[in-house]
Amino acid sequence: MFAFLDKLVFRVAGNILIYFVVLGLLGSSFGKLLGEQTVVDTIRLINFTDPIALGILELTCAVLLGIPATRKIGILMCTAYIGGIIVGEQALNGKPVPGFFLMSVLWLGTFLRHPETFFDKPDGLLTSED
Repeated sequence: MFAFLDKLVFRVAGNILIYFVVLGLLGSSFGKLLGEQTVVDTIRLINFTDPIALGILELTCAVLLGIPATRKIGILMCTAYIGGIIVGEQALNGKPVPGFFLMSVLWLGTFLRHPETFFDKPDGLLTSED
């Protein structure tokens, strides 16, 4: 009886999580594009000399993820980019908690918003037949 409401709640929650990742990536990309000194110094620690190129790549990932028509390629690009964040944090002998957090939020949002990505049936977990 309330299957539509359940789907609507999952879709809204998924969108909120996905746009949370978009906002995080946008903020980080603007820090790189504007040349914030702490960001530039951290990027140089992993021997990457051009923060502008990294900022443009991050901005592209965020925009593709934020537009519903390009979301699938955005999810793919953001997954690869955030994987690079995790590797960079490991290379600095740090704990890759921010990267794991972003990746988890991205895939939880994708799971809630686009369950067809994970299941054969379009309804996924939302069927009462199982």
